[in-house]
Amino acid sequence: NVDIDENKERDEYIRRLGEVSHLFTDAGLILITTISNVDDYEIETINALNSPNDCRVINIGPNRFSCTKVDLQIDSLNDITGAVVKIKELLTAQKYLIEYYL
Repeated sequence: NVDIDENKERDEYIRRLGEVSHLFTDAGLILITTISNVDDYEIETINALNSPNDCRVINIGPNRFSCTKVDLQIDSLNDITGAVVKIKELLTAQKYLIEYYL
């Protein structure tokens, strides 16, 4: 995404993110990314492009969504380690991360 300005070409940025998300999840991988100032419409677009695969929304800071279901709300990043633990617990509970032993 180096060739686009996220602020000026936001729709193209979201489209590319949705396509990359689909490629990763179709291959059975987990894609973890961040998006600043995302709105309900953009989340819907990413979900549609990633379909039939799943997306999880973890919101950090004030929840400004009106329609999007947030899977995990983290109020602040004052405790980064605690936030990582909560995210790992969510992904484990939803069977995205499984225990693996050799």
